[in-house]
Amino acid sequence: MRKLVLALMILSVIFLAGCVNQKQTVFEPKTIYVDIHGKGDYKSIQSAIDAARDGDTIVVSNGSYHESIRIYKSLKLFSKGNVTLYGEEDSIKSFILYHQREGYVVLVSADNCTIDGFNIINKVRILNVEGIRVNSSRNKIINNTIKSAYYGIQLWRNSDNNNVINNTITSCDFCGLYIYRSNRNFVSGNKIFGNFHGMRIKGSSNNTVYGNKISNNTYGLELCCGADFNTIYFNSFINNTEKNAHDYLINNWDNGKVGNYWSDYQDKYPSANQENGIWDTPYSIDGGENFDRYPLVSPPMV
Repeated sequence: MRKLVLALMILSVIFLAGCVNQKQTVFEPKTIYVDIHGKGDYKSIQSAIDAARDGDTIVVSNGSYHESIRIYKSLKLFSKGNVTLYGEEDSIKSFILYHQREGYVVLVSADNCTIDGFNIINKVRILNVEGIRVNSSRNKIINNTIKSAYYGIQLWRNSDNNNVINNTITSCDFCGLYIYRSNRNFVSGNKIFGNFHGMRIKGSSNNTVYGNKISNNTYGLELCCGADFNTIYFNSFINNTEKNAHDYLINNWDNGKVGNYWSDYQDKYPSANQENGIWDTPYSIDGGENFDRYPLVSPPMV
């Protein structure tokens, strides 16, 4: 019995020593190239995503890609040149029919992703298609152009701490940029024009909307349904035909020093005076008791 116990102890020691000395496999991030003409690692973006590991970078070369993509890993996607993503009609229609909600051209369901420099255009002749739908956090959506979607970009439920920067969003049926029950996002440098709603924030808090140009929409920016404690400043609201802004809740329309530019300011306040680029009469936000206390005389450059 003693010999058996001793043998088992020796085997245990050998086994543990092997576990300690065994090298753990570490995958270094790599760059994967997509070229629709066959000059890269893959011809389709989704194939590259499926083959990638968390932390990899995908570079997409010039061309028109007729596919809908789902980013379910922490990846960085960059366009190289003029890359247009149209969505794949059959998959979008099947998704809408099966799930009974909006389809998408791009769905981001993983955290810590980057989408940089793509043209995203919905060509499916049905309404409920989103350009980019984000269901995750800490992503960067930057330098993209989104056209002809139902929502251009939507941050959907608990999509927190995202950066939406320097995008152009136009010709969207319902809303250019929609933030729904998502908090602490940073929206800056975007050009949002020619949509029904330029931007809508619903049930979301502590988002910052800074330095955007929201123009020639039916409605500019609307906050509703529990959207409190958001900060909106240094933006341009220009010629939004029904209302430049609407807010009946508690939000900040300046940062304590500067507010926003309003194209209808002088029509509302013809007797106001200016000093150092700021009008001396606060601008009343339609819908409640909010004011932009430091309205700008000239629109910021975006």
